Amino acid sequence: MSEVSTPSPWSPAWLRERVAANVAGEKGLETLALTCGALAFVVGALVSIAVFNLRPVPIEGPGSLGHLVALSCGVAGTLAFVAGQLVLARRGAARPVRGVLDVVDLVAIAVAHGAVALLLATLLAEIFALGFVGASVYPLSGVVLAGAVPAVAAYLTFTSATHLSLQSLAVVLAAFLSMGVLTSTITAADPQWWQVHLSELGTTGDLSASAFNGTLVVAGILVTVLARRSADLIPSPVRSGRERVRLCLVLVGVFLGCVGTCVPWRRSPGTPPRTSR
Repeated sequence: MSEVSTPSPWSPAWLRERVAANVAGEKGLETLALTCGALAFVVGALVSIAVFNLRPVPIEGPGSLGHLVALSCGVAGTLAFVAGQLVLARRGAARPVRGVLDVVDLVAIAVAHGAVALLLATLLAEIFALGFVGASVYPLSGVVLAGAVPAVAAYLTFTSATHLSLQSLAVVLAAFLSMGVLTSTITAADPQWWQVHLSELGTTGDLSASAFNGTLVVAGILVTVLARRSADLIPSPVRSGRERVRLCLVLVGVFLGCVGTCVPWRRSPGTPPRTSR
């Protein structure tokens, strides 16, 4: 019997096989991402029908389409990230989970992806509500939007989960932190918060303050994740130098998270600001 010949590494035949395998893998991931988006569309549309009963609804505010879509995007984004990581684990391409810290890292990254989707949907609802003051969304349009927006969130999040890297994680951190703070500024009960300082956003005790403080906590965890994963890539002949850099970055993340968990304080009238977050 003749043995099947294996192409030598870096030969044209070997390169063709590698490219074909990569394309097949990418096509499979793209199909799964589209499937996640389709499922999110169906579920989001059905939920909107059940909640609003095919009636016109406001764009933003309590009981609005914007709130439902934002929540749907948050859930769809988080679940899509988990699904993407499970697919990678099944293929043997996922980063190995070695301990509790790795589990915390994955949970924080999943929450950040879901929160980015939720905050972006919230911002879009606020913007459209300001552009169409007093307008309501027609039933059919509401059903389509309630399915389409979470579908896009699920598709993009699944794609991000299956192509996760330090660069993409840094982009998620920047997007999450900026959108979280921006959402808090738009929804703040006191429109003059900026006359005090940025910390005023986290002292009101309402939804805006929760968004601000929660953003800082999760962003702090993400900074520690980046610190743990990126310090090894720093070119240094001395390992202790990388460890010092890692420790400093981890402390930055810890302090950022602690800012969000501190007990809110209120500045009495006439008292100068005591701190700045």
